[in-house]
Amino acid sequence: MKKVFFIALKEVISFLRDRGDLSFSLVLPVAIFALIYGAFGGSLEFNGTAYIVNEDPGGKYTDLLLV
Repeated sequence: MKKVFFIALKEVISFLRDRGDLSFSLVLPVAIFALIYGAFGGSLEFNGTAYIVNEDPGGKYTDLLLV
């Protein structure tokens, strides 16, 4: 078990020494969150438009769907 712990510790130290990797792993999730937040405007409500092609004009199920 000690061997596994030392291998993991070595990997963590190596990760912390690489400033580019460390900043990328901390900044990227924040940037993605900001993009998603900005795209949806921060509101919990989503409004979208769905286009429907009516290939069965006059059918009873079409009338129920498009009412």
